[in-house]
Amino acid sequence: MDSIGLVRIIETFNQVDIAAAMGRRANFTIAVACDPTRAGPGAGDGPFPPEGERRAHFTMTQPIHDPKLWTNFLAR
Repeated sequence: MDSIGLVRIIETFNQVDIAAAMGRRANFTIAVACDPTRAGPGAGDGPFPPEGERRAHFTMTQPIHDPKLWTNFLAR
């Protein structure tokens, strides 16, 4: 399983009442990581797949010390 598959599973846990005996749904926070120095998984893609971006609550990166790298990352 890849990271996007894992994000899908966690999102499903949040949507489906699998914990009916407890009386509430799961409420996992979904975080993904990306490498701001990487062009992306495919030609023309950003630093992480759009599908993961839509499903995640937030993204973590390594520290970025170069302002140009940061603006390029935001543009993607």
